[in-house]
Amino acid sequence: MREAFTLMFGLLASAATYFFGGWSQLLDVLVYMVIIDYCTGFLAAWMEQRLSSSIGFKGIGKKLLIFVAVTVAHKLDIALNSAGFLMNTAIYFYIANEGLSLFENITRAGLPVPRFIRNALIQLKKQTDGGEKSPEDKEAS
Repeated sequence: MREAFTLMFGLLASAATYFFGGWSQLLDVLVYMVIIDYCTGFLAAWMEQRLSSSIGFKGIGKKLLIFVAVTVAHKLDIALNSAGFLMNTAIYFYIANEGLSLFENITRAGLPVPRFIRNALIQLKKQTDGGEKSPEDKEAS
């Protein structure tokens, strides 16, 4: 059993190093935000009596694609010799995006959200995406 755990840990650490250049505190925050956002979305849907397995699986797919995008940014950093700039910017963008989504879920569940936290996340998102509107924002306009 111990050998299996050691092998699994070694494989995960090797994968993290290959895909992300190692593990950082930013990646840790991103993983936390992704998990918490998914859980709050699940709870909000449950409270609204709108749970759907197809929407849930679609959400998991989107969360996995976040890490694909971060991996691509890391590989571009290597190709452009940009010392993690693109990957870190992508991570900041997705942290802000997940944070905004998390607070939308909290609002859907009927709880208030401190305005200063929401404003900070909006500012972070604007800084990382150059002020461009996302496809979701364009649809809402």
